[in-house]
Amino acid sequence: MCRLICIFGIFNLEVKTNSKTIAMAKDMIKFIKKGVLRMIY
Repeated sequence: MCRLICIFGIFNLEVKTNSKTIAMAKDMIKFIKKGVLRMIY
């Protein structure tokens, strides 16, 4: 899970100029957080 987030962080830095990609990244982060919460509870 941590490795996925690290790879995603690097990908996010590479495409920082693309606002559409940033919006997708935010949605992806929300999705990951929901997944983590489901795993915890």
